[in-house]
Amino acid sequence: MTTFSKRRAGIYKKLNELIFTCNAEVGFLVFSKAETPFTFSHTSMESVFDKSMNPIRRKEKDSTDSLVDAYKRERINHMNEEYEKVLEAIEEEKDRTQVLEKVSEEREIKKYWWKAPVQELDVNETQQMHDAFVELHAGLCDEIFVRLLHAGAANPSG
Repeated sequence: MTTFSKRRAGIYKKLNELIFTCNAEVGFLVFSKAETPFTFSHTSMESVFDKSMNPIRRKEKDSTDSLVDAYKRERINHMNEEYEKVLEAIEEEKDRTQVLEKVSEEREIKKYWWKAPVQELDVNETQQMHDAFVELHAGLCDEIFVRLLHAGAANPSG
């Protein structure tokens, strides 16, 4: 998805250049792999679509209109650039979130090593797990024995 966003940003940039250098009206529609539509147009997608369906030549604009249009184009260009930066940041954040989730899962497995799915372990890992259980069992037995001795020493009548 990051590649798609970067390529789309490049196309938007080229379309902006076309708009500014040729004073063209542009309509662009692309669908992502997830079938999300992305549009880019100047002046509006409806206007461009209407012109493509009904190619009637419009009257020439006066100079005031072209100044206003130039300002609008500049603002649109700036807003599109900001929008693309936000999209890229979102994509990077999604990638970072996936990495963190994977690390978190790995830590959970290490934290609760006794809950590791035995079916996914190889022979060496199974042997290590067995040895760890034997060591844990021995340690627990020793601790229980010590505690029972202390409890018996504290209560000699019992």
